[in-house]
Amino acid sequence: MNWIHQTVEQRAAMAHKVVYATDVGHQNVVMNPLGASYNGQFDVHCVLKGDAFQSNPVTVADMGIIPHLCTSHTVKEGRSYFLFLMGSEEEVVTVHEVNYEIGVFDDLEGYREIFDREFEFYSR
Repeated sequence: MNWIHQTVEQRAAMAHKVVYATDVGHQNVVMNPLGASYNGQFDVHCVLKGDAFQSNPVTVADMGIIPHLCTSHTVKEGRSYFLFLMGSEEEVVTVHEVNYEIGVFDDLEGYREIFDREFEFYSR
């Protein structure tokens, strides 16, 4: 296997869209043996990379724990995140797992520093 871990910065450069958003709810919750999967509703505060969305909140499909996937994207209502996304409103918006790694990052100081360095997050 030739897979090599990539840094958040490397994956951000390859992501289709990078946003800063707050989880405002979950829809279509389905319980499975490993937990729950759902569609997350996100109030997008800032698009750091890619085109803006036409409406807000944005529905992101396949959140939570999906049994056949290697990663999970579990989020909590009311908390903010940096997300790598792919798709558009005409299609299904999903988390972009660049390099088969997570694409959802808690709003923590270390990630704020990374996204500020890469996208000048604080100057927007």
